[in-house]
Amino acid sequence: MLACSVRLLDATTFRIGSDTYARENGSFGLTTIRRDHVTVGRSRAVFHYRGKGGLERTHDVRDPDAIRVIRTLHHREGGGPRLFVYGHGGRYVPIHAGDVNAYIREGVGVESSAKDFRTWHATVLAAVGLAGIEHDGARSSRAVDRDIAAVVRGVASVLGNTPAVCRNSYIDPRVIDRFRDGSTIADDLTTLPDDVAPGRWGEAARQTVEAAVLALLAGDRARRRAA
Repeated sequence: MLACSVRLLDATTFRIGSDTYARENGSFGLTTIRRDHVTVGRSRAVFHYRGKGGLERTHDVRDPDAIRVIRTLHHREGGGPRLFVYGHGGRYVPIHAGDVNAYIREGVGVESSAKDFRTWHATVLAAVGLAGIEHDGARSSRAVDRDIAAVVRGVASVLGNTPAVCRNSYIDPRVIDRFRDGSTIADDLTTLPDDVAPGRWGEAARQTVEAAVLALLAGDRARRRAA
């Protein structure tokens, strides 16, 4: 259950979820999602639920390994409304945010949490969005600011945050700094199929994009461009 949960954090922009939020506000996240929040088909699982702040959230999952687990959980007999439960001592036990975060820390080996996945998603999406904007150094700073604001709004809509929260708490500021300096991952994106949107990349394409973002954050592209 924990491995599948992390797989979904890596594949989507789920929040981890809180038992208190689910109980008091009727808002859900990954660990508190209910079986009636998901529709499972042969090759996809669609999650639709009320998230933090009352926002309607939808995630379209097409990972075959995750779908096999989700289908089994969804079609089980008994175990209550929660989707992510495991058998223990003859009963079903739900997983909690603390369980997932402990599993992540144990696997990564450093202090980390489920939020890091949303931060990474936001950073990659921002880098991709900024790479699609022409920035030749001749445009005014006001025009550049408008472009950045538009990309941030787009990322915020995917995460279900306000643009201010998205920019201040999720998008790595170095992506924006590099864009202002004229450095993006545009060259790397030319190797990807034109009809493949972010979130539908294959594993090889995703690795290409994420490696490009890491290089951008490290400043490697800026150094190569200057050279």
